[in-house]
Amino acid sequence: MPRPYRMKARAESVEETRHRVLDAAREAILDGPTPAVTMGDVARRASVARSTLYATYGSHAGLIGAVVADAGFRAGFVRLLELINLPDAAEGIRRFLPEAARMVGADYELTRRIQLLAQLDPEVKQALAVAERAKADGMLYQAGRLAEQGRLRPGVTVEDAARLLYLLTDFGTFDALRTTWALDTDEIGHLLVAIASRHLFGEA
Repeated sequence: MPRPYRMKARAESVEETRHRVLDAAREAILDGPTPAVTMGDVARRASVARSTLYATYGSHAGLIGAVVADAGFRAGFVRLLELINLPDAAEGIRRFLPEAARMVGADYELTRRIQLLAQLDPEVKQALAVAERAKADGMLYQAGRLAEQGRLRPGVTVEDAARLLYLLTDFGTFDALRTTWALDTDEIGHLLVAIASRHLFGEA
């Protein structure tokens, strides 16, 4: 039977390798004038075999998906979930939107480059589409909570609310407000809350 310290050492080694690979993939995405990521390049940067990457992540798209997930957790995705699921659905969304803007702003360049990669790589595009579908379902759930609590404005359907929440949390919305309108992250957060408050929330 393996000794406990050996099992612990192996687990630590695996975790260290995972961090090294994700850091290397992140570095590769951010390197150069345009994003270009290959398994060979990431393996070289992380000092691991390409077979290790394929065994762990399955594909190039799987690795990029892991980078996206890792970036989200580093930036506070768990906190976002706590906020948006506060007992008062409207209050949760008011507190969630500025925090979501801060999270996107913290890793803006990484997200922007991954969006560019998706336009060049069908597998990456498909992986991001799955994540977007999950987000859309989450917004539909939150819109349903607003309706159940009587917090939707008269005439606003659950579907309408879900679509607006989706737009307010879309990277394209953040990107346009940042680049075209030159708003900083805090200004974007305040604007998103103002839009949600004006068009979604009825009286408590």
